[in-house]
Amino acid sequence: MAIDFSSPFLRKHERTLKRADGYALDLPCGSGRNLAVLERFGYTVTSADIATENFLPEVTPVRSSNLPLQIDGYTYVNDFNQKFDLVAVIHPPHHAMLDVLSKYVRIGGLLVFETFGAQGKNWTLLPSAGEIERKLIDSFDLIVYDEKVCRQSPSNVTVKLIGRRLPV
Repeated sequence: MAIDFSSPFLRKHERTLKRADGYALDLPCGSGRNLAVLERFGYTVTSADIATENFLPEVTPVRSSNLPLQIDGYTYVNDFNQKFDLVAVIHPPHHAMLDVLSKYVRIGGLLVFETFGAQGKNWTLLPSAGEIERKLIDSFDLIVYDEKVCRQSPSNVTVKLIGRRLPV
């Protein structure tokens, strides 16, 4: 039996994220670990990362074709001439990617965001309490929003969220 390395947060919220069909952007996609679960949820997925050599050769897309694109998620996303039904920003190197990538969610579409855990010294790159909510509250209905205080620094938090883009 194969081990599933996809995000437990994605799998937990299958009912919220599933649809008959749609287009998803997974950036940063890392090894491509979330591709199969997003396809199973009904999406054709564009996977992208700055380091495409990490994409696992055993990750075989069923419906998706352009895999993986090499893109810097902070700045170089101007090539997307479309909005997506779902944008997954899972374990980005810095939460600032959210500012750029959230703009690619169509009205009524979903944004999935999950920071990495607070292991080692990576907690220094985590957002401050309430920071992500303040950035998104005017443009997204936050369906799921979970913040956990970091033991190493109570002013930093891990965040998991699902938001639906509001018409603005």
